[in-house]
Amino acid sequence: MAERTDEQAPARPWRRRLRTAGRWLRRGLLGLLFAVVALLGFVLGTQTGTRLALQAGLAQYAGLIPGDAALAEVHGNLLDGPELRGLVLRDRRGVERVRVDRLRLGWTPLAALDGEVPLAVTLAGVRVALGPGGDAAALQDLAPPPSGEPPPPSEGPLEVPVTVEAWLRIDDLQITVPDGPPLVALQHLVVRADAQGAELGVGIHRLEAAAQGHAVRALRLGATWDGAQAELSGLWLDSDLGQVRAPRLVVTPAGYTGRLVLDARADRAALAPLLAAQGLAPLPADPTVRLRGGGGPDGFELSL
Repeated sequence: MAERTDEQAPARPWRRRLRTAGRWLRRGLLGLLFAVVALLGFVLGTQTGTRLALQAGLAQYAGLIPGDAALAEVHGNLLDGPELRGLVLRDRRGVERVRVDRLRLGWTPLAALDGEVPLAVTLAGVRVALGPGGDAAALQDLAPPPSGEPPPPSEGPLEVPVTVEAWLRIDDLQITVPDGPPLVALQHLVVRADAQGAELGVGIHRLEAAAQGHAVRALRLGATWDGAQAELSGLWLDSDLGQVRAPRLVVTPAGYTGRLVLDARADRAALAPLLAAQGLAPLPADPTVRLRGGGGPDGFELSL
């Protein structure tokens, strides 16, 4: 009779138990993976999941501040970009300090796989209530108390690993004080920001606002930062008091360098009430200022 080889020998009990445990482990891991994917799909792809996630995050924020936060409605989902309505922040006394009627977030998450992050934020119906005399300390209850620990040392300029293109639009923002007219009434603001690596660019494409009884009809400004220097370009301000234009100014850690060209013109009719309040006579013509400058870290010359 031939002898039974090891391959023909019956499996030992501990080997059977090990194979059984392996099968159950694989099934458990697959079930866990399926549950995680299903949960992510529920949170990111459904309005109910998005609402629960945002409310949980808002509750976490409210637990960190002396004040309180509330959200009335959530529409859409995180994949397509949600819309929040009735966002309210209150101080510890229950006084409403910030209200946002509508906040819309727009993005394309899958674009991050190609190294691009397009982002659009729209706010409408924003109200910010300061304290008497415009005291911004009334907003302190909306931030977590300081930890008392010094901030970590900087390790150089922040580098963004992807290309970010962000747009911010604000319609109808008012900054108010008790028993007085709004300090600032902003009708429209459109800002674009681009970031790639250590380079950052910001541009104000549109601004219409009123402050302290004066109107800003238009403001345009471009700014870039590459970790070594900042450059301001294309400043154009048009208000009821006059206009200001500054084509270019470069700022480095060592000082100012480059060229500055500043043209300003004031409207004498708009200045007349301000001068009269100081007991001064009105101006005979619109005052103008032309400022020219240039130089580097060793010196910067200005001329009128």
